[in-house]
Amino acid sequence: MVQEKDRSEHDPTDKELEEAKKYSLVRIPRYDYTPSTRLRFDLRGGHPHHGSEWVDSTGRLVEEQLSEIVHEIGLRGEAAERKRLADLERWCGAGLSVLGGSSWQVSFGR
Repeated sequence: MVQEKDRSEHDPTDKELEEAKKYSLVRIPRYDYTPSTRLRFDLRGGHPHHGSEWVDSTGRLVEEQLSEIVHEIGLRGEAAERKRLADLERWCGAGLSVLGGSSWQVSFGR
């Protein structure tokens, strides 16, 4: 969850202009960034089902989209569990120990 920022043109201060004249490596910023009232929720990891980003808009706030966000988290969790079980079944079917080791170690009782 992040608070978005608004970008505006930067008006250089007298001090910034003075230092830029004095030192060639001083860079005056082009923009100023100020916190806005808009929120954004980014969901990373897993396979997206319905979305990965929810933002405040004029019609809907992020707070009004929480049920969708929670539903997406649940879907990704279920998909991750299905993948984990499938991987476990594949490993066991290949003769691999869940605790590690290769099929030759399992076959020879090592």
